[in-house]
Amino acid sequence: MLEQPEREQQRVVVIASDQAQADLLVAALQASGIPAAATITTVRLGHEWVQGHAVSVTAADEEFALALLRDLGAPPPPSTDDGPPRR
Repeated sequence: MLEQPEREQQRVVVIASDQAQADLLVAALQASGIPAAATITTVRLGHEWVQGHAVSVTAADEEFALALLRDLGAPPPPSTDDGPPRR
């Protein structure tokens, strides 16, 4: 039996803007044969903590999930790069 590379087994989270979008994303992923489920989570984006609707997928499916999310009208994910310190 061939082992999958570690990256393909790693789980990642894609954040949807609301429950309806998360439900649509889960349905689209499941229709494509990718197991997915949505949960409500709190994540840190830059200096802020925000609550969002998280959809967990494998790292191998992350790009596909993000493409589906864009197709559902989601804005691009915010940058988590804090940039240079502000004074």
